[in-house]
Amino acid sequence: MNRRISSEGYHHIADAWSVGRLREALAALPDDAVIACSVPLSMAPRGAGDEGDDDDWVLTDLEHPGSGPVVLTFDRPTGRYIYIHREEEES
Repeated sequence: MNRRISSEGYHHIADAWSVGRLREALAALPDDAVIACSVPLSMAPRGAGDEGDDDDWVLTDLEHPGSGPVVLTFDRPTGRYIYIHREEEES
């Protein structure tokens, strides 16, 4: 897979949760509640060794539909980012 990095960037603002906000959101749930995580596909981690790889994530939302697991949603932290375009290599 070829990667092309564009100098055009964007400013991203994430509504990062604090520990207190998370504790408050989980307070009413039972100890055996199942927890799942959601990371938007467009922000999924790049493969190991990829140039520019980073592991910074912040919690930005929590959903509990009642019948399913508690879903924690993660996003990139607030900051300036560059566009990375991924293109499939031709065999």
